[in-house]
Amino acid sequence: LGRGGVAIFRTSQDPIAIERSIREEITALDPTVPVTMETLDARVDRFRERPRFTAALVSLFAVFGWILAAVGLYGVLSFLVSRRTREIGVRMALGATPAKIVALISGEAFAMVGAGLAAGVIAAAALTRLIQGLLFEISPEDPVSFGLAILALVAAAGLAAWIPSRRAAAVDPAVALRSE
Repeated sequence: LGRGGVAIFRTSQDPIAIERSIREEITALDPTVPVTMETLDARVDRFRERPRFTAALVSLFAVFGWILAAVGLYGVLSFLVSRRTREIGVRMALGATPAKIVALISGEAFAMVGAGLAAGVIAAAALTRLIQGLLFEISPEDPVSFGLAILALVAAAGLAAWIPSRRAAAVDPAVALRSE
């Protein structure tokens, strides 16, 4: 075996049962050789651990990124609604319904997300080769994965826009016109 070899044994018996006899044979050949025994299933599982950990870590960062995108969009929309309270009050005084105000704010949110998605899809399509080694049984240009990512970001935009748009729809025109 030398100083750094691997020996593979195939047996119809329980591997744990013959481990002692294999150790004794190897020790008889050279007592200084360290012997580590494992089943093929255990060895394969050990090689799968790192990609699984990497996938779990990437998934965790993706979830944090999704939450960060939703919170960031919520903050921007809340700021825009607070800055446009007077304008929203004027619109409502001139006859805009709460549904139209919600549609206005939501439309702005989806316009921002659409611009970000366009840039993101172009960048993702250009950089897919970098993550190809992390993928198992899926191509880097998988349309289902791209579609699900787009759907997740649109859902984040919908959630982020919901509270500010409802707040904008609840603006009292008289109060908004009196405030400075």
